[in-house]
Amino acid sequence: MVAALTLMPSLTNFKIVDTTAYISVRDLSAGYYTKEFVGDHYVAKTDISKSYISKEDAEKQVAKMIPPERIEKDYVPRAQYDTLKKTADDLQARLDGIPTPFRTRTKKISKYESWVDRQLGIEIAVHSLFYSDKKESVSIVLSLPDAKPRIEELDKIELKEHRWTFYKNNREFELRAESLKPIVFSVREILSENG
Repeated sequence: MVAALTLMPSLTNFKIVDTTAYISVRDLSAGYYTKEFVGDHYVAKTDISKSYISKEDAEKQVAKMIPPERIEKDYVPRAQYDTLKKTADDLQARLDGIPTPFRTRTKKISKYESWVDRQLGIEIAVHSLFYSDKKESVSIVLSLPDAKPRIEELDKIELKEHRWTFYKNNREFELRAESLKPIVFSVREILSENG
């Protein structure tokens, strides 16, 4: 029998080992995963904050976004906007710009009509008027670009003294009352000795 026992391991290729140095496959799969399985099915928590967003946060961000069909309907590409803005700015500059050389402007107004010149930033409106054989006087509301609106009293006797200078776009202008019956004003540019 001893001979049979010594022959048996060599015939069946059995080894005698210490059972505390090994674990059974059943116990292994009950308590462990292979590193390949973990790499394929799990992500390190440090990688989550770098590469992932929670579904709740994603839904909040998507809710704030504009759908493509609304973008096409309500928005223009930046290049097209820039072109439109440049065109609008050029037109506005032409409307607001004061031509050079500046030609004297003369305007006749009445009690019911005012003079508004947006390029120069002036506005004149008749506040009251008085005409008689001996006296002509007009009260106007005058607004200049570098002064607050105010009421000015004009008298025919002192007509030459009714002049106001103002600045617009670094240029100096003079507004003067030319006559009171009819009410006529003129604006001219005051040219410097160098210009």
